[in-house]
Amino acid sequence: MKKFHFATSMFLAAATFYAVTGSAYAGKGANTNACVNLSVKPQSPLTFNFYPVSTNCMNDDGHNASLTVSTSGVSCVSIGYVEAKGSGTCAFRSSTWNLSYTTTGSSWSGATQSTWATGSGITLSDYTAQTSVNTSPAASGATSTDWNDQGPIYIVFTPGATSKVKGKKASH
Repeated sequence: MKKFHFATSMFLAAATFYAVTGSAYAGKGANTNACVNLSVKPQSPLTFNFYPVSTNCMNDDGHNASLTVSTSGVSCVSIGYVEAKGSGTCAFRSSTWNLSYTTTGSSWSGATQSTWATGSGITLSDYTAQTSVNTSPAASGATSTDWNDQGPIYIVFTPGATSKVKGKKASH
């Protein structure tokens, strides 16, 4: 009987360890798009270059992408799948991810840092003025969102926007 209890205890301990630190567990992830919202049509097409970077506890951080824009309104490009890491010590820490952009043909640039949390989506924490995150390709004031399955989500920058809100960066 002692061997049975010992074996059962060891099995439960191993199962618990694997559930918490198992390499197969993923965090919250989404097919992610980088967008720009232009209030007026540019005189000539502008190319926006997007650079996603994982800074802490991310499984996937997407890929660089370029977007040429010649109209006003919201325009988007896929930057791929982005996913928080939900295993090991990352199960207990914030997953952080950055997205920045530069513009060819203009001095506009911008960036956002975001926290991805298993079960609660994405929250922008340090971002260029009027940057928002949404589950549809639209500009809004939202700085956090949640989604089902694998998104999609849209991070929308507004080049040239300014803000007097403390903690927000003005677009260059």
